[in-house]
Amino acid sequence: MPDLSPTLVSLKSDIERELRCLEGLSLKRSLPSGDKFAGSAVDFSASDYLGFRHDAEIKLELLRSLQSNWQSDAAVSHPALGSGASRLVFNDDPFLIELESVCSKALGFESSVYLPSGFSANMCFFDALVSGSEVDSNVAIFLEASSHASLFLGARMSRLPLSYFKYDRLQQLENTLKSSKAKHKIICIETLHSMNGTFAPIAKIVDLAQETNSLVFADEAHSFGTLGKMGGGVVADLSPSQKESILAVMIGFGKACGNVGGAIVTHAWFKSIMANKSRPLIYSTGPSPLATRAALVSVQHLFGTLGSSRRLSLNQNIELFRLLIPNAQLGPIQVISAVSAEASLKAQATLQSAGLIARAIRPPTVPKNQSRLRIIIQAQHSPQQIGHLCKVLTSLAHDGLLRF
Repeated sequence: MPDLSPTLVSLKSDIERELRCLEGLSLKRSLPSGDKFAGSAVDFSASDYLGFRHDAEIKLELLRSLQSNWQSDAAVSHPALGSGASRLVFNDDPFLIELESVCSKALGFESSVYLPSGFSANMCFFDALVSGSEVDSNVAIFLEASSHASLFLGARMSRLPLSYFKYDRLQQLENTLKSSKAKHKIICIETLHSMNGTFAPIAKIVDLAQETNSLVFADEAHSFGTLGKMGGGVVADLSPSQKESILAVMIGFGKACGNVGGAIVTHAWFKSIMANKSRPLIYSTGPSPLATRAALVSVQHLFGTLGSSRRLSLNQNIELFRLLIPNAQLGPIQVISAVSAEASLKAQATLQSAGLIARAIRPPTVPKNQSRLRIIIQAQHSPQQIGHLCKVLTSLAHDGLLRF
């Protein structure tokens, strides 16, 4: 390593001071190494709800597909390793077009736009509403307070008029919508809250949108694959008339699909404006055909018999957990309150020593003094594994580290 210049030494000193402060508050975080959780530990941390991430059938199908396509002499069946350019410059990925088409049809919309992650997809959505358009001053955002950080960042960076509401206080939202002078009012929600495990009341919000001439943008990162018709998310269960108020849906391929990427599922005209104004789409290199093919294989299974079978197992495991732990959530994301950030780390360590992986969630990911353990129920968990988890959690509660 080269010697550090005085300027770098000064910056290093300030950063190390900040890190020591975070460590003293039990808030310092680090990226786990690849072998930290190796062995026979049972994973209750990853959002691999249907067990697709390690599924042998899906991986084998993907390998066979790649081998077949890459060995073919036909140019159209000869995808490259990478895209080589922004999608607006060049695209010869047949899997990408098929993936977007499958997702659009499943959710009942005209179009989809694939992005490298759900985070970037959300940023693209907000960027399509701004960037110097004449419509800027006519658009206002109403963001649910439990939503994902990407929604907060996208909304704030848009610099559009922004109001917040809580999903269990819709009267507040109604009053704010009715008092707004904006021509276009867009309600933004996360349908399954990633850090709370609670559900936004989508039907009531859509009804309110219709009453107030508003539109809805739904982040379904954690609902896609686990809920709705064929696993299409909660928007898929809305009536045709209710869907008239849905501007767009963000679906994620990194959760139930066990893959990578996200997509904005929307109307053809909104996809068109994204292609003209969404900078993360316009100025980023397009996705690799390896990624889009992998996502396509997973999505096809998600909408098929394997997905249906896994969702049944997932729901059974959720019900078992709810029987064993008081005040458990209705969905696959379970949150156990910790008495402090330090207590959440101790609980995480105790679980790990018991062969169980669950993560302590601390500020700033969650509000101050609201540290917690986040438990992800998965389809592949056995009743014995869930029973073991609940026994350890109950012991931690008796020790005063957790609160049910």
